[in-house]
Amino acid sequence: MLYNSVTGDKIPFMICRNSSCGQNYTIGNNIEWTSTTLLGLLNLFTGPNGSLPLYIKTMPGANIAAGQYSSSIEIRWNWNICVFGVLYCVTYDSGDEIQNITVALDVRNDCSITAPNVNFGSAAFTDSFDAITQPIIILCSKGAAYTVGINDGLHGSAGSRHLSNGTNSIAYDLYYPASGQDRWGSLAGERVSSNEATTNGGSYNGVAGQSFTYKAEIIPGQPTPPGGIYTDTLTIDILF
Repeated sequence: MLYNSVTGDKIPFMICRNSSCGQNYTIGNNIEWTSTTLLGLLNLFTGPNGSLPLYIKTMPGANIAAGQYSSSIEIRWNWNICVFGVLYCVTYDSGDEIQNITVALDVRNDCSITAPNVNFGSAAFTDSFDAITQPIIILCSKGAAYTVGINDGLHGSAGSRHLSNGTNSIAYDLYYPASGQDRWGSLAGERVSSNEATTNGGSYNGVAGQSFTYKAEIIPGQPTPPGGIYTDTLTIDILF
């Protein structure tokens, strides 16, 4: 196990024979290293040499906190190698040695975001569109505290977002929480913190995702543009 001494979290890993980890070594397993894998085994001038590749692969498990993780692998070498001889071996080199290999990795904060599209549907007039209330689901590294921002889209102007169809547009915006009129944007005063999550507020506990239920609304009182399909694209970002 790779271990984080600060949080106590652990990451299981395996030691493999190849990069695909199709075969792995178990604890206490013996590896027979013969002349077919040891280059220069009978080289009189350079002596025995070669390399035994070991591949490390982490295994899936519970969500963990960001930080430094490390472990130590103890390897015992037992060898009996011919160091002099041509047709048959004259002199052998034998011995036993223990070596420790440190395995370490740095886990950094990361998140996954599930954000459904916003579809206002169809209406004849801009004031006839109903507001949409729905959540964004965020799962982050265990213990992560963060803020969530949403940019102004592709056509933002005059302090609001716009759905666009050619030169025509419809102003709309997003608000958080859904019951209020605080604009959800990407600037410092408009961002939403993990503490303010609709469900599971606070630093992410690594068990259940945090949801942020917001309201998307067509801004009332604007003229109705020509009929057509109006679209925009928003980008969600997370800052730790």
